[in-house]
Amino acid sequence: MVFASDSFSFSTKFSMILNYGVSLFKIHFQVKRLLERFSNIYGLQDNGRAFSSPKNLLEQSGGVEFYNLTQKKASDYFISCGFSRKVIDELMSSGMKANYGQTCDQLNAFTALVSLAGTQGKCLWQIIGGNIQLVDRLIEQSKCELINKTAKSVKRILSAQNTVQYEVTLDDQTILSDFVVIAHPLELTKLEFINFPKPVISQSIKKRKFENIFCHFVEGTINSSFVKSACGIGGFPPFAVLTTAGYNNPNVN
Repeated sequence: MVFASDSFSFSTKFSMILNYGVSLFKIHFQVKRLLERFSNIYGLQDNGRAFSSPKNLLEQSGGVEFYNLTQKKASDYFISCGFSRKVIDELMSSGMKANYGQTCDQLNAFTALVSLAGTQGKCLWQIIGGNIQLVDRLIEQSKCELINKTAKSVKRILSAQNTVQYEVTLDDQTILSDFVVIAHPLELTKLEFINFPKPVISQSIKKRKFENIFCHFVEGTINSSFVKSACGIGGFPPFAVLTTAGYNNPNVN
């Protein structure tokens, strides 16, 4: 065990400062700066801006630096910012393993900073009754028709007026659309793309790999005597048990 929180908030904060020093404040300001710049995206969208690629979206909202962060390994980036290996492996990577099951040596710097935003308690919120209500209300407000069916193919149709539309074939019907947004990984899609001028799924996309993340849900009661002897933090059950970069066992929440 490298660190254990206390039942008293002040004591925990004091212990963390002793253990990790000014790095705590540096992390806070790094994340705050990223969130402030990324919030530019809302103003751009309100003004009707669209983006041709994720790269273009990142550069428009946060400058070239935002995209460059996606091309750097998180651990290399944080070391260049002056963080110690201890802070990276223990403090940063434990939070990232809880979110993504990966460490600073596996994630890019942009993803890592987004992950650290989840450690900033005051930035977190939830909707009473479940966050799914946000999606439900957006669907209601848009007045759209929700069709819960499986799409089989997307066919590009060029009219005599040289305008493009798309014919989407579902289980038992077809829909003619002006735009089609595919919101799942193309590497895993079973959609057939017909009459497109060039392959929708390029060879570079086919080669990309996904990280398998496994979550196990176990109902039970924590052995408080074990927690007390192992962690020395009293008999109260911990909210979460996080593991460091070099520890292969999973996190427990």
